[in-house]
Amino acid sequence: MADIILFRPKAAEGEARAIRPRPPIGLLFVAAPLVRENYRVKIIDEETNFYWPEELSKELNASSICVGVSSMTGTQISGGLRFSKIAKERFNLPVVWGGLHASMLPEQTVKNNFVDIVVRGEGENVFLKIVNALKNKESLKGIPGVWYKENGRVYSNPETQFIDLNSLPAILPYHLINCEKYITVKRSSHPGCNRIFDLHTDRGCPHRCSFCYNLNINSGKWRYFNTARV
Repeated sequence: MADIILFRPKAAEGEARAIRPRPPIGLLFVAAPLVRENYRVKIIDEETNFYWPEELSKELNASSICVGVSSMTGTQISGGLRFSKIAKERFNLPVVWGGLHASMLPEQTVKNNFVDIVVRGEGENVFLKIVNALKNKESLKGIPGVWYKENGRVYSNPETQFIDLNSLPAILPYHLINCEKYITVKRSSHPGCNRIFDLHTDRGCPHRCSFCYNLNINSGKWRYFNTARV
């Protein structure tokens, strides 16, 4: 049984998809502080798990704390809402949304009937604070970057500051996913160099393309892990 389930909805063809789906690195980063605090975390990725409703029912019980959804703008939203609806109606659990769409439109997102809390911006430290507050039945007031509903009214807390990336756990909890499902195999003349797996080494971008989410989410900044960490 899981204390927290993190869910990534499936993207449509052409929406950030490759020959094989990319691993849910964002959810692994969010899960890392929870695992370090001995929470039981389950990641469900609709890109590789077509039978996730059954797995959701198997993993949740009365002691579960909450579920989280990470979604881009686009078709992922419908999958995320389907997951949220099941979590709310079958298990009456708090539903937390994060990711690009919720970060750009936090008020619109939290007003949905199947969403209780929104994390705007980087979620590693914020989500851990939310989980601790929910577990201890404490108020979410004062947790930076959080939008939430209380008695039907929407509240927003101050914005978060950018995380020092090198303060994050150095090793992600890869045991929470089946890495083989995300490995791309390509022909190569160099033995051992034909299995490819994504690695996350930076965030943001210094350019100011008007069509991109970067200005809204990262304020046009580029941050990176130090060489020793990589």
